[in-house]
Amino acid sequence: MNSRNAIKRTIAVIIWILLIVIIFGISVIYPFVSKTVRNIIGKPLWFLIYILLPILTVIVPLFIRYILQFKRKIIVNTFYITIIYVLIVSITSIGCYKYIKNFTPQKWEKYVTERNLMLEDLENKYSLVGMSINEAKEILGNPDLESENEIEYIIGEGFIDPEMFVLKYDEQIIIDFYTYIEFKP
Repeated sequence: MNSRNAIKRTIAVIIWILLIVIIFGISVIYPFVSKTVRNIIGKPLWFLIYILLPILTVIVPLFIRYILQFKRKIIVNTFYITIIYVLIVSITSIGCYKYIKNFTPQKWEKYVTERNLMLEDLENKYSLVGMSINEAKEILGNPDLESENEIEYIIGEGFIDPEMFVLKYDEQIIIDFYTYIEFKP
């Protein structure tokens, strides 16, 4: 019987460790992949969700089991807390994405590296082709780069180089627009 209990405890500890690895994997990897969430919700709330909550998901089950003396298994508590944590992260991420994808001139100005998420809505709200370059500047603000027949806006961060949105014009009227990733040698 002792060897069976030892095996059960070993399996329980392995499952608990895997749950903790999943929690910390989400909390460490996701924020670096998506700066959008951090930029929208702000650093204090980001710190709470991605740093403090994962730590609490480890501490709370231990607290429940050993300090409060509940009889529930620590793995069950960790499992419930993991589900709650994943729900919080998912709701936060989906909410931030839905918020940022709707274009407004204020969001365009404030969230420079997330502009690529707003492009579809920008194109749906405004007929850019045929618009005067001055009207476009009123909507999009001052361009990041300007040449003889083009104005460019940074719309995101590529792997190394920025992603750009280009408005091409002739005689002060926009004739085309496109995106590209700028190469900086």
